[in-house]
Amino acid sequence: DSYEGDMFVLGIGIRANTGFLEDDGIEKSRGILVNQYLETSVEGVFAAGDVAEFQDTVLGIRHISGHIENAQQQGKTAGANMTGAREKYERVTGYDTEIFGDMLMFVGAPENADSRLVREADGTPSASFSLKDGRITGGLLVKPGGKDIRAFKDLVSRKDVDFGSHEKELCDPDVPLSEIVKKIDNNESPYG
Repeated sequence: DSYEGDMFVLGIGIRANTGFLEDDGIEKSRGILVNQYLETSVEGVFAAGDVAEFQDTVLGIRHISGHIENAQQQGKTAGANMTGAREKYERVTGYDTEIFGDMLMFVGAPENADSRLVREADGTPSASFSLKDGRITGGLLVKPGGKDIRAFKDLVSRKDVDFGSHEKELCDPDVPLSEIVKKIDNNESPYG
């Protein structure tokens, strides 16, 4: 593959430190395997944050989401479950970073895709949507506002929507993401 662009950023990633758990019976893969309650294969033992390879109930996949928002929210859920709450971890994950003064927000699992759509104006992208089998699995927002982030997470949480029929409005920067959410809720198209 070849790519054209003005700038490329490479994220190397991390490797979960699970070596100290060699003989404890806890199942591991890329991280410590946990169920939707963040419980490991050993009853009563929980894991959360960067080391937890969790069953994502929103996306229906198992993955690691290594960033602070996920660690904080998983920690709350795991802590509640340690006291007997039995709460499922059901959140659309996301994290932001700043590169050369521009805020980027990654949502969901953008790597879990078979196609991508780009929202841009005058050749400048403002969003990228990752889709798998017509469903938005994640993506990227460039310089987003809070309303855009909430709407993007809402779109990712829609398990029953085939976004193939919404490609035009997803790519149109003049259609607010919140308007797409509203129109989907009303079974309408932003284009009438």
